[in-house]
Amino acid sequence: MNTNCLKGIMCPKCGHTERFAFLVAMWVIVEDEGTDPNVAQAIEWDEYTVAACKACSHQGRLATFSHPGFYVTFDVVTEKSAEHGDAERRGWWEPGGWEYDDKPEEPAYSFDPDDFDEDEHGGLDDAIVDWAVKLLKDEGATHFSGSDWFNTESEPGIQDGSRLTRSFHFHGFSDELMQRVIEEVTSLRVVAKYFDGQDYHVVEKDDPKANLWSLEERDEEGLYMVVADFYRHEALAHLNISPEAGVGS
Repeated sequence: MNTNCLKGIMCPKCGHTERFAFLVAMWVIVEDEGTDPNVAQAIEWDEYTVAACKACSHQGRLATFSHPGFYVTFDVVTEKSAEHGDAERRGWWEPGGWEYDDKPEEPAYSFDPDDFDEDEHGGLDDAIVDWAVKLLKDEGATHFSGSDWFNTESEPGIQDGSRLTRSFHFHGFSDELMQRVIEEVTSLRVVAKYFDGQDYHVVEKDDPKANLWSLEERDEEGLYMVVADFYRHEALAHLNISPEAGVGS
């Protein structure tokens, strides 16, 4: 990926990262002999600059020309801070466990268009969604906040008795792509086990509102509801059911 003038810039339509046209307005010193030879050094642009991709001619504000990714924040809660309903410490997190008080210049995770394979994905959007969904699931960030980030389950922190939670914040995603990621991560398959008086039965159904907190919940009919999907084996184990048991749709 680019590391200089085009760092973090990617065409949202085709994934191109090499050449772009920027529409800029600036004062230029013009004399009879010509313009100031240092004019190129005075060119500036920002997120509101209109940009055009030289590969596919897509145009838009420069703010929309970015590698989709995730900034990650963390909260550390101790027994003492929990009594006050607050975190002991919070900040920005990066792979490897680096923690910052100030927001990093770049997201902790960014989609690399060089990994896009047309034979493997139907298009760039599909590749971005697949990358984001896999990342969130691999990192255990499957609890949707209801806004624009996913949380992990709390895990043991650095301090004794503390709990660490990470939050993955969307960056550079269009509203459409973000919604697709949210739907794929949260649309898990629910397994229900119930007893009819003689035998136990297991059924499955899709429930877009399912989440990991439903492991101990029962509905009005007394059915145990647990998340399956990629947690399927853990879910069935929770119900003391063999994964090979007859589970119908």
